[in-house]
Amino acid sequence: DFSVLGFIDPNICVNIIKDEKIIRKIKMELPTRVQNVFQCKNPRCITATEHYVPSTFLLVDKKKALYRCEYCDALYTAGEGGNPVETRT
Repeated sequence: DFSVLGFIDPNICVNIIKDEKIIRKIKMELPTRVQNVFQCKNPRCITATEHYVPSTFLLVDKKKALYRCEYCDALYTAGEGGNPVETRT
């Protein structure tokens, strides 16, 4: 499953090679759902205390590469490890 590569960097291109020749190029895109790739950093999130609950994030803004925790609504930007988005109240 190459979808995780799209989360790390949506500009990645995967080359499928057979018999020393590139037979297919796959341009990665941001996946609509990411599960168990990184942990939600919100200490009040259910995934912080209930370790059997999978960390699940949904794509909410493709242009900003913004993901939302399915359980606590914390926001993260796509990239290696998921970066929290600062919210000001």
